[in-house]
Amino acid sequence: MIFFMLKFEGQKYLNTASYKKDINHQPSMFLINRIFISVVGIFAKNIKMKFSFLVSIFVLMMLAAKAQDKIPPVDQSVMDMSYCPPNFPVLKIQQKSSSPLVARIIYSRPALNGRKIFGGLVEYGKVWRLGANEATEIEFFRDVTILKQKIKKGRYTMLAIPNAEKWTIILNKELDTWGAFLYNPKKDAVRIEQVAEKTAVPAEYFSLYFENPQPGPFNLVMQWDSVKVRLPMTVGK
Repeated sequence: MIFFMLKFEGQKYLNTASYKKDINHQPSMFLINRIFISVVGIFAKNIKMKFSFLVSIFVLMMLAAKAQDKIPPVDQSVMDMSYCPPNFPVLKIQQKSSSPLVARIIYSRPALNGRKIFGGLVEYGKVWRLGANEATEIEFFRDVTILKQKIKKGRYTMLAIPNAEKWTIILNKELDTWGAFLYNPKKDAVRIEQVAEKTAVPAEYFSLYFENPQPGPFNLVMQWDSVKVRLPMTVGK
């Protein structure tokens, strides 16, 4: 602030009669005055630039802090996880797990909400992500056999082609994708057809869960609305 005041006073001096007198009678004083005013002007300019820079940094920091406060909203189709054996993490910490972990599914659970699902929202004969949002993924921690087809342990995207009487269940090697928009049949690990059962009571939320867990054969169950599909599996050969 002092530099700005000095610069202002210097500019006022240039417009006075004293300034004109100094030019004619005191050239050295005139030169000193000019140097002084120039130096003050440079300092004032630098201070102004530094002040502008600090203001810019402060604004950017405020914007960044505001952006961090924007929490994503809760999705209507919540993400869920199913284990084989069921409730494996809880059994593990309780030291009650008698069987090793075989599989885990991560998927989103859309709701019925009074809509016509199969043959409506989910069209017959078209590839479906088997849930909502990100494509459903299943990870096998051991080799399994699904209806005589051997599946190596690993992670797969799981999709389906629903029809009124039968579904085609697909395990695909394309991972970390959204929906079924990038589906490539050349990356299929296996395709299996299973009968679509009718249920007496509609299921409000889409569900994937394991029943009849090991030892021995077990099923991966897909259920929503009035439809249920079972996919039989066994561990190993």
